[in-house]
Amino acid sequence: TLEPVFSAKKQQEKLQQKFETKTVDIITYIKEKDFTVNDELYLGPGKEEIRQILSVCSTPLLSDSKLVGNKLMLKGSVQSRCIYLSVSGQVSVWDSEQPFSQVVELSVAEEPVATQVCLQLLGAEYETGEAEFSRSIVQRLILRAQVLVWQRREISFLVDAYSVCRQSSCEMATLTLQQRQPPLQQRETVR
Repeated sequence: TLEPVFSAKKQQEKLQQKFETKTVDIITYIKEKDFTVNDELYLGPGKEEIRQILSVCSTPLLSDSKLVGNKLMLKGSVQSRCIYLSVSGQVSVWDSEQPFSQVVELSVAEEPVATQVCLQLLGAEYETGEAEFSRSIVQRLILRAQVLVWQRREISFLVDAYSVCRQSSCEMATLTLQQRQPPLQQRETVR
């Protein structure tokens, strides 16, 4: 009963294979962490008190990330623009920026080549202070930090296969590997 297995193994040895090895950066780990940014924001001098909040738009921005051991330190801010009805009935605009910092623990065995962080605003709640006409807004934001860890790997590809003892054919397909693109972050101030 061992002979057919042995002969099949012998035929496999006659199949010649050619490999090509490439070094690539691939995503090996993804980690998500949800966190909150709660703050009471105060109107600056010269701004009228708030009668009613009409709309608020908040954008989280990452300013720095640093890997220390298996912990990724994140620093950033949330920029908010509030359009509100003032006590005098005028529509006013108020811009603010709140800094934040977070630590994301990573479970990676090897040192990453790079990390890439994407911030998402999951939820937001805004309300005026306790008084009827307020000089502050209480802001509660839920953010998600998604971290992609890139590591360098050697990948071997079969580029040719043939046999000298029997007819064989090798169907080839083209595989395109995308290069890691550096993240683009742009900040513009228009006055």
